[in-house]
Amino acid sequence: MKVVNAFKAAQQPTAVIFANGRGEALPSLSAKPSRIKSALIYTTFTSVGLGFGIVSGFTTGFLAADEKLKKDMESRRRIMTAYKRYRAGLLKIRVETWRRTYVNRKAGSLHGKHKYGSLYALQTPSG
Repeated sequence: MKVVNAFKAAQQPTAVIFANGRGEALPSLSAKPSRIKSALIYTTFTSVGLGFGIVSGFTTGFLAADEKLKKDMESRRRIMTAYKRYRAGLLKIRVETWRRTYVNRKAGSLHGKHKYGSLYALQTPSG
């Protein structure tokens, strides 16, 4: 604290004079920033730091998990099997939704009726 008080009490330079005789005025350091500026700067640096921390944490976690999976082939096989089953279940749900939405409409079929409705019912129903 003594150093800060000594710095405040010392006479501050107001200009710099170069060897060629040219002088430049120095800005005053005694002006305090406004509270709004301080809050904006604090918020901005906090947000950027938080975002950088999240991204770097996600990236290093992903790389560590990838490294671990490459070493343990049994785990990798189980995860890939579970993922394939998940995708198959999702595909079944999408097919069933498509059947309910398009196939069961009362549109005519080119090749007769199918047990789920018309297989070619993507055209708009007439009537």
